Amino acid sequence: GEHNAATASSGSNDVLTRGDNPARDHPLWDARLTDVGVQQAQKLKQHLASRPSGGRSFTAFDLVVVSPLTRTCETAFHIFGPGRQPGKPGFLSTLDAPDGSEEKLRGEKVPAPRILVREECRERWGQYVCDGRRPVSKIMSEFPSFDWSEVPYDDDHFYTEDARESDEHCCER
Repeated sequence: GEHNAATASSGSNDVLTRGDNPARDHPLWDARLTDVGVQQAQKLKQHLASRPSGGRSFTAFDLVVVSPLTRTCETAFHIFGPGRQPGKPGFLSTLDAPDGSEEKLRGEKVPAPRILVREECRERWGQYVCDGRRPVSKIMSEFPSFDWSEVPYDDDHFYTEDARESDEHCCER
């Protein structure tokens, strides 16, 4: 993501700290994917399209679980597509089969996966601005077919500006 590019450019994680301003005002708050990140996601999508699984000529997914950070939602979208509307059965929510697959050559549709958003999937909480997120009400407008029903708060209640989540706490959750 943009945060990785900034760290590589500066040579330090210091670029990811808030400085004297609130973390939410930092340009890397809830950092997005870079063009390279989008290309990597699309490359993975192509790889999965040619890897057999479950009787299909490609790897199919029923459920994808992501964190509510914008870059993880972008990654899921670029790999799996828009996802299935919450509560809608797979047979009523289909997508074109992946390019290059036998199913695509036959013109078949495939069920879209349910994309569930969960706070616990975040790498770490706190200190680095890229680990905070915008309000869910803003992020979900970009990913309306994702299932946001298990995210407990609109605002980010888990990010702390000056303390990084411990290894122990991360493993417990």
